Amino acid sequence: MTLKFPLIAFVWLFALLLSLGLRFWGFHHPGPFIIRPFLVWGLLFGPSLFLGFYLLLIRSRKSEI
Repeated sequence: MTLKFPLIAFVWLFALLLSLGLRFWGFHHPGPFIIRPFLVWGLLFGPSLFLGFYLLLIRSRKSEI
């Protein structure tokens, strides 16, 4: 239960920083945004892969104890 709040806070902070970074990038590059497949795949599967690895790491730590 105690590990949920830091994880949620980290995810929200990451999303906020990503949003601000994309907004900042948009101000400096006002032309049309060319969508690259790698970026789409990264935004789509990146967070779930990160959380999956994190949860596997937590499970492996609990099994060692």
